[in-house]
Amino acid sequence: MFNAFSGLSLNGAESSGFDVEDITEQYFSACRNGLAIGELVREEQFSLQDAIAALEIMDPKMDNGVIDVLEQNTEKYDISTPLSPGEIITIMDQLFACEMTWHTGSSLSQTLYTCVYLQEALGKTSSIQKFSAAEKYEGSSLDLLDRVLYPFVVAVIKQTESLREEYLTGYLYEEEDVSSADFGLDLLPYESAGTVITDLRNGLAWLQEAMGKSRNDNENSELGQLELRLQTRLYMQELFENLEYPEEWQAIVPRLLKNLSNIKYTNTQLDSLKDIFNTKIQRTLISTSPPRPIMSLSVEEAYSLLQRTCSDLLRLLPITTAAKASPACMLAFFEIIRKDNPQSLPLVRSRLQNLFLSDKMAQHASKKKQFLTAAIQEVVGERHDLFDMKFTAVELPGDKRFKINEIVTNTLARLELPYLDYFKILCHNPGRQRRNLCKILTDFDILQAESEEADQSLAMLCGEVPKLLSNGHTSLSFPISSWVFSTKLDISTTILLCGFEADLYRPFEWVMMYWQLDNILYLHYEHLGSLIMDRLPAQSRIRAHLAHRLLYIDVLRLLSKAYVRVLAALDVLGVLKWPDLKFSSKALLYKHRMAPFSKLISPPPVPYETFVAETRFERQSGTALLNQAGEYFSLARTKLNLLSKRGGPSPLLTGVPALVEDFKSHLKGLLGCCISNSLMVSRLVKEQPPWYTNKVMKWDNTKFSRHFPIISIVER
Repeated sequence: MFNAFSGLSLNGAESSGFDVEDITEQYFSACRNGLAIGELVREEQFSLQDAIAALEIMDPKMDNGVIDVLEQNTEKYDISTPLSPGEIITIMDQLFACEMTWHTGSSLSQTLYTCVYLQEALGKTSSIQKFSAAEKYEGSSLDLLDRVLYPFVVAVIKQTESLREEYLTGYLYEEEDVSSADFGLDLLPYESAGTVITDLRNGLAWLQEAMGKSRNDNENSELGQLELRLQTRLYMQELFENLEYPEEWQAIVPRLLKNLSNIKYTNTQLDSLKDIFNTKIQRTLISTSPPRPIMSLSVEEAYSLLQRTCSDLLRLLPITTAAKASPACMLAFFEIIRKDNPQSLPLVRSRLQNLFLSDKMAQHASKKKQFLTAAIQEVVGERHDLFDMKFTAVELPGDKRFKINEIVTNTLARLELPYLDYFKILCHNPGRQRRNLCKILTDFDILQAESEEADQSLAMLCGEVPKLLSNGHTSLSFPISSWVFSTKLDISTTILLCGFEADLYRPFEWVMMYWQLDNILYLHYEHLGSLIMDRLPAQSRIRAHLAHRLLYIDVLRLLSKAYVRVLAALDVLGVLKWPDLKFSSKALLYKHRMAPFSKLISPPPVPYETFVAETRFERQSGTALLNQAGEYFSLARTKLNLLSKRGGPSPLLTGVPALVEDFKSHLKGLLGCCISNSLMVSRLVKEQPPWYTNKVMKWDNTKFSRHFPIISIVER
C-alpha cells in the first residue's frame, strides 16, 4: 500500500510553479490497487488544520484555506493613488454601506475590514494623517486623500469602537444580533474623540475653501457632496459619543437627518473598487468562528437604514422622562419596539435596554424595589400598609413594620431578576423572544407559590381578615401573588402572539391556538375583573386603568372566538383540511403547541380532551358557525369603537404621545380586520351550497394585523 502511494506528493505543486497539480488518476489508481478496505490515505504535509481550512462553508467565496500562487503575486492596491472627488465619494459611500451592514449583524472581517484604507489606518502606530506617500505635493487630488478621506476613515473606526462597547453591554446575542469580534485589531486607541472631531472640522473647512476657489460647477457639486458626507460623519461622531445622554440627541439627530435628506448618490465608476474593498483580507485575520456568506447592503439601503435608526433613537426619548416613572408605560413602550416590523437595529434595542437599566436602576437595589413596587400597585392598587418606604428606616426586629419590610424586600428581590429579564427579552431578536419568554414564564410560576406564602405572612402581620367577594367566596387580598399571576398571563399572551408573528402556526393549527388564546384572555379578564370589583376603590386611577384593559382584553377574546368558529366552519365544509398526519396525530400536535404552558401549576394545563370537546361543535352546520363568527366580529367591532372614542390607551399611558399613537394605530388595524372578515363571512353565508366545492382558504396577515389575518376563500 505504501508503494502504491509513494509516487504521490504535494512537493511537485510547489516546485513546478503551477497553481495546482492534477493527481486524480494516480490517486484513484493507487486506491484501487494498493488500498484495502478500512485503510486511510495520509500525507505527512497535509495536516488536520489544512483540511479544516480548505472547507467551503455555504459559499465558495468563503474558502479561507486556498491562496493560490497567482493571487500571491498580484500587486496590492496603492492607497496613495490620486483620486477625483467623485471617486472619493464612491469610496465613502461603499465604506458607509459596509458600516451599516455590520450594524445588521455581519462580521467586521466581511464588512469594514475589507477596506484597504481602513486597514492602512488601523496599521498606523501614531496619529499621522496621511494616505499619500509624498511628503510635499500640490494638487487637490492628493489633498482630498489626507484632508477628507483620512479623517472620514478614522471617524468610522472610532465610531465602530464606540458601538462595539455599546453592543457588549446591550444584552444582545453575539453572532445573531451583532458580531462584535475585532479579530485582535486595536481600533485606534491612541486617537481621542476630540481629535477625530477636530480633524473632521478641519476637513470641512478645507472643502469650503476649495469650493470657494473652484470655478467648475461639476467639481463644486462633487465637493459639496463630499462636504455633506463629512458633515454627516461629524454628526454621527457627536451622536455616538453622546449615546448615554439622550438630551443631546434632540439637537444632533435633526441636523443629521437634514443632512441625509440632501445627500445625492454619485454615478462615478471606480474600476479599482474591488481592489479597495478586498474580501480576501479576511483570510489574514485571526478567527475561531466558521465563515459566513458575505452580505452587503446597497448604498441606498444603507442611507435609508441610518435615517430609520435616527428616527428610532428619537422614539426612545419618552422613556427618559414621563414613561420611566411608570412600569406600565415602560412595558407598553418596550412592546412597541418588540412589534417593529422590520425589527429595529441592534443599536436601538441595545440603547433602549441601557437607558432602562441605567445606573440608577442597575446599581441601586432601592431603585429596583421602587420599580417593582410601582408595577405591583399599578395592578392591585396602592398598599401603603405594605410598601411604605418609611418602613426601611425601622431597625427594631420586634416591630411589625420591620418584619413587613423584611418579607417584602426578600420577596421582591426574588421577583427582580425575572421581571427585569422580561424587559430585556422584548428587545431580543424574534427567534429568541418566544423561547426566552417561555423560560421566565416557568420562573414566574415558581415565584407565584413563594409570593402566596409571603402574602399570607403579610396578612397576619397587618391583621387582614378574609373578605367576602362578589362571587360568594372569601379570600385574602394576596397583592404580590395577584400581580405575579397577572404578569404570567401577560407573558402567556405574548408567547402565543409571537407564534403568529413568526408564522410558526400552520392554518390547520390556528383553531387550537386561538382557542388557547381565548382561554388565557378569559383567565386574565376574570382576574382583573375581580380586582376591580372587590379590591379597588371606585375613584381609583388604577381602577380606570384596569377597566380599560378589560375592554381591550374583551375585544381580543371576541376576535379569538370568531376565528375559532370561522376555522371550524371551513373545516366542516371541507375548505380547510387537516393534512395526512402519517407520523403524528392531532393529540401529539396539541401537546407540542401547548408545551410552553404544560408545566405550569397555575393556571393548570388544559387536556387535549377538553379542547376537542369545546371545538367539535357537534350538530352545528358550517353556516351556523359562520353566523356565530359574524356575531362575534360585530361585537368586537362595537367594543373597538368604544375604545376608539376614549381617544387613546388607559389613563396611565396617555402621558406618552408615542403610546397614544401606537394604540390608535393598533385599534385601526383590528377594526380593519373585523370589517374585512365580517364582509367575508356575510358573503359566504349568502352563497348557495355547495359553494365550498373546490375552494381553499387564503389569508393576509400583513395588511391590518399580524395576529388576526384577513381570510378569503378562492378557487382551488
